[in-house]
Formats: sequence, C-alpha cells, structure tokens
Amino acid sequence: MKKYRDNTLARKNLEAAILDEAVSHVKYTAWGNQAKAEGYPEIAHCYQVAANNELSHAETWMRQLGLLRSVNENLQEAAEMEREGSSLYVDYASDAENEGFDELKEMFLCASTSENNHMENFTRLHRELQSGEMFVSDNDKTKWMCYNCGFIMEGESPVDICPLCGRPETWFIKMKD
Repeated sequence: MKKYRDNTLARKNLEAAILDEAVSHVKYTAWGNQAKAEGYPEIAHCYQVAANNELSHAETWMRQLGLLRSVNENLQEAAEMEREGSSLYVDYASDAENEGFDELKEMFLCASTSENNHMENFTRLHRELQSGEMFVSDNDKTKWMCYNCGFIMEGESPVDICPLCGRPETWFIKMKD
C-alpha cells in the first residue's frame, strides 16, 4: 500500500509518530518494571496500561503505512532488522572502545550476539513456515506444548485442536529437550 507518498508530511508524521509511540512504550514498560520491583504495583499497572495504549497507537500508524503485513513477510523483515542491529552494535562497540568505555564495548558486543540470535530464530521460523515444517517432526517422541494453556503432548505433529483450551495447531510449539 502506497497511500502516503514518500515526500508527504503525512508520511513523515506517521513515521515520527511510530517512533514516538515506540519510545514511550519502551520507557513505560521499563518504568513499570522498576515501580513493580520497588513495591508499587498500582504505579506499575498505570505504566503498563499506558505502554499498551502506546503500542496500540503505533500499530494504528503502522497499519496506515502498510507496515503490518503477513507473518511470513514480517519474519523476513524482522530477520533483516536484527542482522542490521547486530552490525550496528559492533560499530557501537568500536566507538565505545575508541573512547575508552571498555565495559560499554562489552555490553554492545553482548547485545550484538543477542541480535544475531534473534535473527537466527526469525530466519528459522520463516524457513519452517515457508517449507511447511513448523508443525512436523521426524520423531514421534517430539514434545509439543500449547502456548496458550501449557498442555503438553508427544508426537510427530501436534493435534489439530488443543484438547484443553481449543486453540488450533498453530498455537503449539516444539519443546526443547
């Protein structure tokens, strides 16, 4: 969808609004976690409600720009974003080292490793979704867990419908051994 051309103020404002909402969502989530850790559940709840609202606003603006696409397309873009993020963290680590911030350098390198892990997970999930292998295994002892209710079963694939909560097969995940 190319509803808003690249050179319009409307598009630039939507892009800026997404970033503003994202930053607010992250801050409110972190501040809520801090409030909870310090023993203020009512304040934590207030932050969480606001964070959820900010996320909803960002999704609205993303929809306007056509940025909420299929799961398949989103997985591809997520993998690319994480690859780019990993590379940026390596650059940030180099800058930190050049300025004498060795502890920060190590933290950036750890974040780069984490971003690479995210990229690998998104890439794997994209590959499994594309190939139809997401819900199959060559082992009849594979454990599958319903992500909604925690029901666990064994088999080469999960059941079509969870017998406990009624969610479809897509709600099952392969459990790690």
